Amino acid sequence: VKISAAEIETIRKIMPELPDARRQRYMKVAGLSFEDAHIFVENREMADFYDKALELGVAAKTAANLLLGPATAFFKGRENTIKDTALTAENLKDIVDNINSNLLNSTTAKQVLQHILAVACSEKPIDVSSYIREKGLAQVSNESEIELVVQGVLDKSPNQLAEFRSGKVKVRGFFFGEVMKALKGKGNPEIINKILDAKLSSPECL
Repeated sequence: VKISAAEIETIRKIMPELPDARRQRYMKVAGLSFEDAHIFVENREMADFYDKALELGVAAKTAANLLLGPATAFFKGRENTIKDTALTAENLKDIVDNINSNLLNSTTAKQVLQHILAVACSEKPIDVSSYIREKGLAQVSNESEIELVVQGVLDKSPNQLAEFRSGKVKVRGFFFGEVMKALKGKGNPEIINKILDAKLSSPECL
């Protein structure tokens, strides 16, 4: 049997991407770790979805974190898969873009993602921006507003402040959690940390 070079090239083009080649592509092009790339390769349906998002220009690492983290956790113990949900590659890109523009933080992004995953694919498509507005999920980044909340938490936590002053620095996590709770999970973590550190290092707290 003689196969021409043209026939070999045609066969090569129609062959699906092999697992190892896909893994290497995710590591090289998307910057994923071997472990994350391997998880995708083991779940072809999720990997195909991820590739659609990559074709749209989504931030590769952030998108992978959402799919391998909250999305995978959502499907644990369920019979349905990502193709059965209303989530589209466009939805994923919109969520990632809103994270990168500081409109969503990790908590609210997870909330948006899980809401869409809970909707069946047969239902009306969901517009991410509209959902964020309707549910009031936009991240709070106003420094003056956050500073008031931080100060309020410190004022209401004299015992924890005393512990912090005595050297128990782990109590700082308590302050952060209380601030985020007061902001209903919508606070900008970077700004919260900046203001919290400034106040905790001030003479009044030391």
